[in-house]
Formats: sequence, structure tokens, C-alpha cells
Amino acid sequence: GKIAHGGFLASIADTGMGNAAHRAAEGKQCVTISLEMKFISAAKPGDNLVAKVKVQKKTRTLVFLTCEIINSQGVVAVTSGVWKILKP
Repeated sequence: GKIAHGGFLASIADTGMGNAAHRAAEGKQCVTISLEMKFISAAKPGDNLVAKVKVQKKTRTLVFLTCEIINSQGVVAVTSGVWKILKP
């Protein structure tokens, strides 16, 4: 059957985590420097996907985050990443 492409899921995680990093950095621009994703189960076209993002730690120059993408059946993917806070 048809399943959602892994790159699509990575884009969801990267977007959600990037927005959370930007907020954690008090509005400063941030860029992804590391993104690791583990695919747990398949998502199908039409699934309602929810990304649950959590800031694990923020330093002066970095934000460490995790993201869990879920559908109605459970966990689809888990992601961890690091964002660099850019100087103004």
C-alpha cells in the first residue's frame, strides 16, 4: 500500500523543531546543524499526523530538541536535533 515518504516526515519534524528553537532563542534566527530520525511505523496518505516537540536544553548558542510524530495508531517517528542560534 501507499505510505508517506520519509523525507516528508523529516520535513514535518524539522519545521516543528525549528519553530520551537526560534521561540526558545527569544526570536533569534536558528539553523539546523543536526537531525536524526528513527522511523517506527508507516504513515499513510490521509493520516492525521501530530508532531510533539520538546526543548530538551538551551545553551547560549545551541538548542537541543526532540520530536515525536504520531498518528491515530501510535508513534510513526522519533527525531532529535540540534539548532545553532545565530548571532544578530
